[in-house]
Amino acid sequence: MKVKLLSILLLFGSIVKSQPDSTTWNIKTSLKYDALCFIDAVSDNEWYNKFYPREKLIWQNRLGKDVVDTMNAIVDSNVVNFKFCYVFTFVEANSIDDIITFLKNEDLLKKTVSEKSLAINDMRHIATMKDVDRILLVKDKLIFVLNKMKEKGWEEDWKFLSFRMQKDIALKQKELKKYSPEILKKEVDKFIGIPPKEDSSSTVYYIYYAYPNGFKLPYNMMGSWSIEETDYFVLGHIHELLHSFSIFKPDYIKLHDNLVNKSKKLFEQEDILLHQMYSSKDEFYIVAAECYISVKLGLRTDQGAIEYLKSTNGGSMKYSLLLYNYLKKHFSESKKSFGDFLKDIFFKKVTGKEVEDFLSN
Repeated sequence: MKVKLLSILLLFGSIVKSQPDSTTWNIKTSLKYDALCFIDAVSDNEWYNKFYPREKLIWQNRLGKDVVDTMNAIVDSNVVNFKFCYVFTFVEANSIDDIITFLKNEDLLKKTVSEKSLAINDMRHIATMKDVDRILLVKDKLIFVLNKMKEKGWEEDWKFLSFRMQKDIALKQKELKKYSPEILKKEVDKFIGIPPKEDSSSTVYYIYYAYPNGFKLPYNMMGSWSIEETDYFVLGHIHELLHSFSIFKPDYIKLHDNLVNKSKKLFEQEDILLHQMYSSKDEFYIVAAECYISVKLGLRTDQGAIEYLKSTNGGSMKYSLLLYNYLKKHFSESKKSFGDFLKDIFFKKVTGKEVEDFLSN
């Protein structure tokens, strides 16, 4: 058992040490992430594919109706692209055949993901293993689609795409040097109230087919659909680092749900967040925290943060603006972590009526 644990820890250590130091961005492309996100991008789901009209037209014609219908069935199963990517981070896969090998061997996939996520005390372990089970429910569909992608030359097409992306990465490295990932992580860790530790948070995977999602991967790595706008890239990085915090912890979720039950407007916003934006309740709190930290670091003005919170996701997250106002007024003087601030100050002060009135205006 000790030998197995040591080998896993050495693997994680190699992931951390293989990257540049934590003050330098380590931006990479990845065939496996793009292959998994590609399914959403060229399906008939408007939320994902409207950003890829050219790719949808070309690949739907190339793959044929049966493959597209199978893609749609996968997307409709609610196994969205960032869940695929999170699970397959634990898996060494450099080709479509490698992905298929793990899908065909359920025990190997479960064992690999379970051991590697447990080795780093991953708080998302239970949720991750549930995602593995959801993925395996559609494994035959995935294998069918991936085989057709390979047959129709998807891997060769991606190699040309990756070459262009590598050029983008090289052009942006100089501009990104003014933002240290280490400083960003320290600021977020201090805000959340977690002890600093060595991880892979300076590693970002540039995933062409991930739009409109940016997401956190294991070991604090990130997945991003764009590096073109540097400030947006950095804000996205802060946002994903903040997902180390979760409102679903028992101390917080009851307090949140109590507010939702007392405010019809908040219930409506949460419904949009969960069922139209394919997100979670966490997002209300992460977006407010992102704005607070970005203003503190000079990445946004206060007015810019306010306008962003009024308009983000079509104006369906204005509850986050109320929380942001509370953070500005009470957080710095409280000397608390974000979670303790929510529990001891925000949820104690705010009322359902205040939330309802704020959202009504």
